[in-house]
Amino acid sequence: MTGTKVLIVDDEVDFQALVRSWLEDDGYEVYAAANGWEGLQLFAEIRPQLTITDVRMPAMDGFQLISRIREISDAHVLALTAIGDTENTVRGFDLGADEYLVKPICKRRSNNVPQRR
Repeated sequence: MTGTKVLIVDDEVDFQALVRSWLEDDGYEVYAAANGWEGLQLFAEIRPQLTITDVRMPAMDGFQLISRIREISDAHVLALTAIGDTENTVRGFDLGADEYLVKPICKRRSNNVPQRR
């Protein structure tokens, strides 16, 4: 997967670093932002093939980010969050998320996500 750009948007720095290390180990080019606003700016700059976003974040939440990305791109978007109730899952898909995964996840599960599209 060399050269495939992945953007991680999550305000939890430790979790962001963990997912980054998993993806970099598999050859992905990984970028990170701490909130939706930073994520949207970075998305416009780097045009990643995959964006992985948390839902609850300051400045702009993940739902807003998904909606804004969908206005400008059809790139793969994954919501990766601790919020796993049906209402929020449906909302994520309705806004344009391609996948909705609930934390915690394991490396084996995360490795399959970028390859699905």
